Amino acid sequence: MKTLIIAEKPSLALEIQTMLQASFSQKFVSKGEYQESQEYLLSSFFGHLLEMVKPDSYDDKYKKWSIENLPILPVEFQFTYKEGSYKRGKLLKDLSKQCDIIINATDPDREGEGIFRNWYNYEKINKPIKRLWATSLTLKDLTKAWNKIKESKQYDNLSFAQQARSQADWLVGMNASRLYTVLTTERCPVGRVKTATLSIIVKRDYEVENYKESFTYSLTGTWDKYLFTYLDKEKNFKFDDKNLLEILIEKIKNDKFSILELNKEEKKQSPPKTFSQPDLQKAADLKFGFSLDKTLKITQELYEKKLVTYPRTDSPYLPESDLQEYYQRVNNLATPEQKLLLLPGTKPPSIKNTDASHSAIIPTGQTPDSLPDDELKLYNLIKERFIVAFMKPKIYDQYTLIITNGQEQFRTIIKIVKDYGFQKIYKEQDEEPQEEMQEFTSIDEAFLKSLKEIIKGLAVNAIKKTKPKYFTPATLLTAMMNAGKTLEDKESREIMAEVEGLGTAATRQLYPVELEKDGFIEKKGKNLISTIKGKKLIELIAPGLKSVEKTAEMEKKLRLIESGTYNFNVYRKEIDGFVNTFLAEATSQKQTIESSFKVTSTFPKFESQQTSLGSCSCGGNIIESPKAYNCDKCKKIVWKEIASKRITKKQVVSLMQGKKVKIEGFKSKEKKPFNATLYIDTEGKVKFDFSK
Repeated sequence: MKTLIIAEKPSLALEIQTMLQASFSQKFVSKGEYQESQEYLLSSFFGHLLEMVKPDSYDDKYKKWSIENLPILPVEFQFTYKEGSYKRGKLLKDLSKQCDIIINATDPDREGEGIFRNWYNYEKINKPIKRLWATSLTLKDLTKAWNKIKESKQYDNLSFAQQARSQADWLVGMNASRLYTVLTTERCPVGRVKTATLSIIVKRDYEVENYKESFTYSLTGTWDKYLFTYLDKEKNFKFDDKNLLEILIEKIKNDKFSILELNKEEKKQSPPKTFSQPDLQKAADLKFGFSLDKTLKITQELYEKKLVTYPRTDSPYLPESDLQEYYQRVNNLATPEQKLLLLPGTKPPSIKNTDASHSAIIPTGQTPDSLPDDELKLYNLIKERFIVAFMKPKIYDQYTLIITNGQEQFRTIIKIVKDYGFQKIYKEQDEEPQEEMQEFTSIDEAFLKSLKEIIKGLAVNAIKKTKPKYFTPATLLTAMMNAGKTLEDKESREIMAEVEGLGTAATRQLYPVELEKDGFIEKKGKNLISTIKGKKLIELIAPGLKSVEKTAEMEKKLRLIESGTYNFNVYRKEIDGFVNTFLAEATSQKQTIESSFKVTSTFPKFESQQTSLGSCSCGGNIIESPKAYNCDKCKKIVWKEIASKRITKKQVVSLMQGKKVKIEGFKSKEKKPFNATLYIDTEGKVKFDFSK
C-alpha cells in the first residue's frame, strides 16, 4: 500500500513532486490526473470541491421564500460537489482505496483544513491522516516542512473552527437574506461580516454628507528660539472659544515665563514590521495604486513561483525559532548600503515567539531571473520591508519643556536625533505626529533653566477640523481591521483588537466587491459610497446583523474553538439562538420595514410568491431565481448567463423539457465568440454540444 498525498491545487502538487524527486529520490510517472512513484500517489483538489447545499435540498417547502418557513436550522449540514468537481472528488476517493495513509497538503490555514476535511468526511474515507504544513514552496523550506509532518489530530480544533465559521455564515446568511428579501421585495443578501462592513461605510457617508466647516483654536508663541503652545489646567491645547484665547494674550503678553519642568527621555522608534497581507495591500495601493484584489493575486503568483512565503496571513510577525535563518537571508538580500544599518545579534520587533504557521509575508531567498513589471514591484516592496525590519532603530532624546508665569503654562516638545537608524534610507515609515514636536541638533539645558523671558509673537491659530473622506478600498480595509477600537465596552474593544477587526486576511478584499454587486454600494472614482438601498437596509436591519460587537463576539469564539478552549456544539446553539433573535426583531417591525423600504434599485423586484414558467420534463415547475432557473421537483438548473450569453426564458423551457437548443453568440474565456448547442445531461446540468 502506498501513501496518498493530496495538495490543495495542481501547482502545489507539482512543487511537492519536484521536492520528493530532488530530496528523497522518488521517480514519478504521470497517470493523467495523478502521479505515481514507488511510495506515493500524488494528486490535488481544485480548491473547494464541495459546497453546502441550498435550503430546498433539506425540504421542498424552502423552494418558496417566505417568512413562515423561517428559521432554517439544519441539524446536520449536507454538502454536494461543486460544478465540475465531481470527477476529481471520485478520483481521489478511488486513490484513497489504494493507500494506507493520506497526507493532507492543503494550504496552511483554516480554510485549507476545511477543504480536506469536508471531502474526507463526505466520501466517508477511513484512512489515517498526516498533515503537511508548508508556508513556503522553495525546495529547502518544503523539504523542511516534509520532515516535520504532523499527525492530523493536532489540527482538529482548526477544523472545528472552520466548520463553526462556515455553518455560522450559512445560518445567518440564508435566514437573514431570505427574511429581508421577502420583507423589502428587494434582493438583499445579508451576511454577518458583510452587513457590519456596510454599516461602517454608511456611517462614514453620513459623516461626509453632514459635515459642516468648523475650527478649533490654539495659542502659540516663541520663548527663546522654541515654539510653545498654551495648556489649560486639564492639559488641553485645542479650544473651541477663540475669544478666551485673545483675552489671555492681553493678560500675559508682558509677563516673564521661566522653566517649570524640563524632562528628558531617550526614545527609540523601531523599524516597521514585516508585511501582513492587509499591510501589504495598503502599501501597494498607496505606492502603486494596486487594488486589494490585484495585490493578493500578484502575491499568490509570487508564492507559487517560490519567491515569497504564504500570502494569506494577518500576522506581521516571524517565529523566533528561525531567527538565525532570517539574519542569513537578510544579509544575502541586502545591498552594501543596507548592510551598514543592520542590527545583528538582537531581536527586532518583527520577531516574536509565535506559531510559524501564522507568519508574515517575506522573500524566500530565491532570486527571480525576470518578472513582469507589477510582480517585480511587489516583490521588491516585500523584500525591502523584510530588510528594513532588521535594521537599527531611530534613537533620539525627547525633551518636554513646560514654562509658567506662576499661573498659566505653555509646553513644547523638542527632539534631538542621535541616530537616524533605518530612516537614513527608509523614509516612508515615521512616528505618529505629535503636537508641537520640533527637531534641533542640541539644547542648552543650563541656559534654559536660568532664563526668564516674555513669550514673543503670541497668536491665536485657527485649526480647521478635518473633513471626513469617503472610503476607498484601502482605507476601508484599514477601517475593517480597526473596527471596534472606538467601542464603549472595554471587553468588545479587546476582542476586536485580538481578532484584528472584521473578516480575515483571505476575505476582507471580497466584501466591497460583494456589496457593490448586491447594489448596496457603488464606486465613484476610487471612492466606495453607499446607495439609497444600502442606507435603507442599515437603517432597518436588526441591530445584531450590523453590529461590530456581535461580529467581535462571534470571531472571538471561533479563535477559542481553534485553541481548544471553547466547545463547537455550544457555539452552534448560540448561532441558532442568534438567528431566532433577529427573526423575532424583524418580524415585530414587519409593517415598518415593508412600508419604508421604497428605494430605486437596478435590481428587479423579488417575487416571494414564485410563478412557474412552464412544466419540466419530470412534471415539476420551472421557477426563476435571481441568478438561474431551476425545477422545483428534479435537480435541473439553467444559469441565466452562460459563457457571457444571456439565456432567454423560451430557451430555458425548451432545455428543461429535454430539447437541444442551438444558440449563437457565446464567448470563451479569451473573449472569442463561438456557437454551440445546449442540452441538459442526466445529472441535470447544462452541457455544450459542438457536433454538427
